[in-house]
Amino acid sequence: MSDQAYLKEAHLPFTWVVFATLSLPSLKLIYSSPLLNVGLMALYGFFLLHFYVSSPTPVFLGIRQRIFLFLFICLMLLVFISYFVFPFSYFSFDKLVKYAFIFIAALTTATFVERVHIRLLVNLLIAWGLILCVWKLTIGISLNFEKGQTYLTYGMPIGCSLMLLLIRVFEKLSSTQILVLLAFIGLNIFVILTSRGRSSIIFPFLSFGVVLTAALFSIRNRKVAAKVLLAGGVFFLAVGSYVLANLETFKSLARVIALVESGGEDNRLDLWLPAVEAISRNPFGYGTDAHEYILIHYPHNIFLEIGLAYGIIGVLLFLGILFLTAQRFRENIRKNVYYISISAIGLYFLLSWNTSHDFATATIPFVAFALALKA
Repeated sequence: MSDQAYLKEAHLPFTWVVFATLSLPSLKLIYSSPLLNVGLMALYGFFLLHFYVSSPTPVFLGIRQRIFLFLFICLMLLVFISYFVFPFSYFSFDKLVKYAFIFIAALTTATFVERVHIRLLVNLLIAWGLILCVWKLTIGISLNFEKGQTYLTYGMPIGCSLMLLLIRVFEKLSSTQILVLLAFIGLNIFVILTSRGRSSIIFPFLSFGVVLTAALFSIRNRKVAAKVLLAGGVFFLAVGSYVLANLETFKSLARVIALVESGGEDNRLDLWLPAVEAISRNPFGYGTDAHEYILIHYPHNIFLEIGLAYGIIGVLLFLGILFLTAQRFRENIRKNVYYISISAIGLYFLLSWNTSHDFATATIPFVAFALALKA
């Protein structure tokens, strides 16, 4: 095996670690402990050292990997330096460990993204979402609210599974495979619609819609995208009429309608506006987790939380990371279904972190952004 081939050889154990990271909140339904974060962080540290030491040649990084890592490391330096510079920084050992987890996980994934077996990763994410669906429909999923578990704990991975199943339309399938795919998609949609939460149903279809729109400009996938958009429009017109007539059964969609008509149960604007006002008063930032002092709650929006904590500089660094991810998205949309999927995963989790979750738990989206760098 050549040195270059070795560096690009898929590493199955590392791929499982990446999967566990992307599915971490829902895996804690089985065993919830901060030790899981520490254990995964130790595994990333091991793989980082292992890949460096075992590489027969110096590790080569592409230009986008270098820029991504530079922007990401600068952003994380802001996180840690802010504890000593900004007076409103809120120190918590638990949060410090979470930020360290973000750093080591995204650093390792971005550096050795070629070692990730993307086909295995995508199939694992689909399978885990289906397992959660069956789990909820059979014995039911019990949530421990004291440990921060909510409907999103299982809703987010099910939504991710749904999105990845929808993206399978870009793959050539037999009639039997199409029937199985439709059954899996139906299972995911049924579980999501009969659960609490808006994002688990909105974001998979929104991400898939973005993928389809982008594919219209791709020679390889243009015909498929056009056919799906046409068929999807007819399908949702028919199914939507039925669902709207049975909103009591479909609780999730009822919340979507309530949001449109009256602001919903937990209007995000009530959380976003105070953050915007605080940022306008000090566009240079207040420090890491400053929302603990400045606001009552975290902003439920990663852009606003970064802007509140690190000001214009932090936002520009984050936008730079997203710009690189978007460039890879544009290129991956011309490739096979698995490259399309890893770019869509980053988009899905970005949307999720703009309505729920705080920056300290953003290991999932940053690892997803790093995956999009795979050539």
